[in-house]
Amino acid sequence: MKVALIGSGNVATVLGRKIKAAHHTIAMVYSRQLEKAEVLAGELEATAVDTLEAVETAQADICIIAVADTALQVIAPTLRLSKGIAVHTSGASDMDILRGTAPGYGVLYPLQSIRRETAQVPVTPFLTEGSSPAVLDTITGFARTLSPLVDHASAADRLKLHLAAVFTSNFSNHLYTLAADYCKAQKLDFDLLLPLIQETAARLSHYPPSQTQTGPAIRNDQGTIAKHLALLHNNTDAAEVYRVLTESISRYYGLRLDC
Repeated sequence: MKVALIGSGNVATVLGRKIKAAHHTIAMVYSRQLEKAEVLAGELEATAVDTLEAVETAQADICIIAVADTALQVIAPTLRLSKGIAVHTSGASDMDILRGTAPGYGVLYPLQSIRRETAQVPVTPFLTEGSSPAVLDTITGFARTLSPLVDHASAADRLKLHLAAVFTSNFSNHLYTLAADYCKAQKLDFDLLLPLIQETAARLSHYPPSQTQTGPAIRNDQGTIAKHLALLHNNTDAAEVYRVLTESISRYYGLRLDC
């Protein structure tokens, strides 16, 4: 298919690479900053533009709007395409924000944490939605050229999965950040924790997460919990996170803790 790409950030870059690897033609890359569009367009062998009017000239089969939700709200009312399908990549925005942008419109949501610096493009599930059955079939067929994991999801289900993804990825990464900062302050090597992080994630391929919980909270080990909180007496933010998660684990497994 002939593709126009709006955006030059992480999602646009990684999607662009996947699209090119699947032997589609990326005709155009748009960014408000032409220099950024030129960098990505150079990698994808496309034309760089910095006006939405220019995107119309691409006459693409599918125009992918891979920008932040705030930028999507600005672009959607302005973009007008006479041909093809316009899709956005947001997990939290309704499909109908694109009503009127193109003859067909929909969603191509990559359910993955995406960073352009990553050398190997990860396996990425895609959730699709379309303004008509025919449009949905086209978006879904396109998505299947990019990934073996493709499913249809309504706006409501997509938002719920987006929330679950925040717990799964964003919050867990923040905990890694707190742990890394603590290790740095204590002159400890955070890399020693990497095998633990990898093993914890690997278990999820075989067991439900509720069956793999370990640690002092589920053991009702109040002595260890007290020692940990004492170590965090000068780090109120980390101590509060520790307390909240310890109490959450306690409630989930029906334990009674005093921390």
